[in-house]
Amino acid sequence: MREELIQILEDYPNQKEREFSGNDLAFYILREARDAVANALPSDLRSAFKINASAGQGTWAEVPWIGIFDREITESAIHGYYIVYLFSANMSAEYLSTNQRWTFFRDTFGPRMAREKISIAATALRRMLADIDDMVEERIDLASGRELGV
Repeated sequence: MREELIQILEDYPNQKEREFSGNDLAFYILREARDAVANALPSDLRSAFKINASAGQGTWAEVPWIGIFDREITESAIHGYYIVYLFSANMSAEYLSTNQRWTFFRDTFGPRMAREKISIAATALRRMLADIDDMVEERIDLASGRELGV
């Protein structure tokens, strides 16, 4: 799996300048990198998770990703929370992150309350994961590839 992640970091900036449709790297992310993440899971757990990846839809995404979705919670990045490999826009870093869908909060609570509600949900999720060794509780800036603090 490491090799697939490194290839994305190395090749994405150059490939992003080329046509998206039919691009080998876009296909590689969608299939091979996704499958590498799936194969890294213990075989007895693979059916419990759905792995999805994207380099964009019709055009290159600013930030490609590979998502790991617990089927009991969600099977897409549209609802719920999930684990995702995110790459910084400048391809200087990659992160394994827990994420939740902003549009759900905006559509459910409206633009004014959404930020407060998503913050509450993020705090609760951090508390649930607090006992995991080596867990870093930093916000990340995908534009620069830097941690911003909690």
